[in-house]
Amino acid sequence: MGSNQRIAIVGAGMAGLSAAGELAKLGYEVVVFEKSRGPGGRSCSRRRDGGSFDHGAPFFEVRSPAFTGAVRRWHLHGIVGHWGGNFGVARGGGIQRDNHPDERWVGQPKMSSIGRYLASGLNLHVSTRIISLSGDPGAWVLTDHAGTEHGHFDWVVLSCPGPQASALLPEACPLADEASHMRYSMTWVAMLEFEDQLDLEWDAVRFIRGTLGAAYRNSSKPERGGPERWVLHADSQWSQTHQERSQHWVGAALSESFSSWAGASPSFVSAHRWLYAQSELRGIRLAMADSQWQLGLCGDGLAGAGLDAAWSSGVTMADDIHLSHRSKSSHH
Repeated sequence: MGSNQRIAIVGAGMAGLSAAGELAKLGYEVVVFEKSRGPGGRSCSRRRDGGSFDHGAPFFEVRSPAFTGAVRRWHLHGIVGHWGGNFGVARGGGIQRDNHPDERWVGQPKMSSIGRYLASGLNLHVSTRIISLSGDPGAWVLTDHAGTEHGHFDWVVLSCPGPQASALLPEACPLADEASHMRYSMTWVAMLEFEDQLDLEWDAVRFIRGTLGAAYRNSSKPERGGPERWVLHADSQWSQTHQERSQHWVGAALSESFSSWAGASPSFVSAHRWLYAQSELRGIRLAMADSQWQLGLCGDGLAGAGLDAAWSSGVTMADDIHLSHRSKSSHH
């Protein structure tokens, strides 16, 4: 078991939460720090008039056997459900059915339910941005944006995006170089609400060319009710080109593009910029633990895009720390 070892995890996205849950089960004292107002990372939702928009990950797929077991448990607890919507691909003026073989899953009643479920029972500090890491292996101290020091920790795990992890890691630690090489593409999203139901056959459409990358009918997911709501993901090239535009400008541009396709104008529009939306690495390593420094790196920046990869990254991180601790204990 983890004896009296204290472990800090920076970032309460899917990787950070799965690492924290596994380590807590193994008997370690775990403290999680998250700069946002709630856990879950991009498995998140934006509240709106008694309902919500899933403005991060629209859904997720299950590939690895271990993650299949986890999702089955979540399903039994009513945390996730299947989204059996009509998915299409828009090409050259027409739409073809997207015959995707994998099941698509969503959080119930919203995507942020997954993060809240995984965080329950954990020692979690939200709205806490960690700005520095000091001390030594076995006695690490974290300082937050308000100047409060948290410590001492035997291990520190960074599950935040690479550029943020790189800024915290000691330069001499080999993980600092790994973190600095993580690459991401940014994505603009827009949230649209309509007064009337749209007469569209499709619940999700991928666009091959143009301003829009994809459109998701949020209100068609299980346990969602209320008015017609859509979440639009801009094309990645378009997002890159317009990275510095205002939220208002982007919201109007994406809304206009969708309205010309759907034949209706929304009554509400809001935009959000995801700076680290998609990891551009394709999972060379799921996680990295440096037992000499007692620092760890995990998350989709290493493991590749998708909830499955991020969850597996966190579990691998926990296993690596536990193995390192057991091996050190056996040498004493």
